[in-house]
Amino acid sequence: MDSISGSGSDFPLWSFFAGLLDVNEETAGPAFCAALVESVVSNKLTKEEIDVFSEPRSERGFEILGTFLGKLIEANERLQGQQVEGPSPVIPAPAS
Repeated sequence: MDSISGSGSDFPLWSFFAGLLDVNEETAGPAFCAALVESVVSNKLTKEEIDVFSEPRSERGFEILGTFLGKLIEANERLQGQQVEGPSPVIPAPAS
């Protein structure tokens, strides 16, 4: 899975996302998906921003792509920070 399948492009998509998200190439796909979900769940990336990618590149321009990639990087950093911190401690309920 080195390039965009079926698109007629030889762009090394997973290598690109591995470098962008600072992960190894084998985990680039899951890291991309996790960052995308995190961006949407945290309301950092809206449906309207995602829908723009259904428009031809000539109409949407490149600025939105930079914004999208920046939000993925931020989401990936949040997720990595959560892994470093570990799960929130469970506070026991007061004894009655």
